[in-house]
Amino acid sequence: MTTPEPPDRGEPEQPPSFDKDRPGSGGSPYDAPPPPPPPQSDPYANPYGNPYATPPGGQPGGQPGGQPGGQPYYTPPGPGVAQTGMPLAALSKRLLARIIDWLVLAIIAVPLAIIAAAANDHDRSGLSLTASLVSLFAAFLYEGLMLTRAGGQTLGKKALRIRVAAFADGSPPYGSMGWTRAAVWDLPALLCCLWQVVDGAWCTWDHPYRQCLHDKAAKTVVVDAV
Repeated sequence: MTTPEPPDRGEPEQPPSFDKDRPGSGGSPYDAPPPPPPPQSDPYANPYGNPYATPPGGQPGGQPGGQPGGQPYYTPPGPGVAQTGMPLAALSKRLLARIIDWLVLAIIAVPLAIIAAAANDHDRSGLSLTASLVSLFAAFLYEGLMLTRAGGQTLGKKALRIRVAAFADGSPPYGSMGWTRAAVWDLPALLCCLWQVVDGAWCTWDHPYRQCLHDKAAKTVVVDAV
């Protein structure tokens, strides 16, 4: 009786190998290098590289020909234009406006001086002093109130279409700026009768913004009203 041979099972099974160098194995999925990160754009990067480089167009300002549209703080060059970009008022307009204001003040101050002198028994020395004090005080109040309440314009400046503006941003001289300008223009005249002559003439040689001394003290300029 013949004994049946066991079926051929082929080659013995080999245990699985994780050797990445074995041909055909494909390596380990954990050994592959990670993919490079996607490029990220820098929202603050300068498209022209050098932050001080001249942009296309050949002129600063972001537009051909150097137009001010590209830079929000562009300052037009040359005298006759204030830092705010508004044209400065002509000296002739400023003088005529001041003369109109003097006439207005005379109408206000003279009756007050007469009343004050009458209360002082018509003393001539007292009349002169009282008239000066009343005139200067009225001028100070008039200048300060008009500048701070009327958009930087006295009656004379309204007639000549000019106004006082803050040097920094062109806004009207509200608050202490307007009162400082009025005080420096009027009050020193109590000590020096030529003060307003020197102060008012200062703008004729001041460049480039034609500021009088009271403008410099208050940081203002006189510009054409739009």
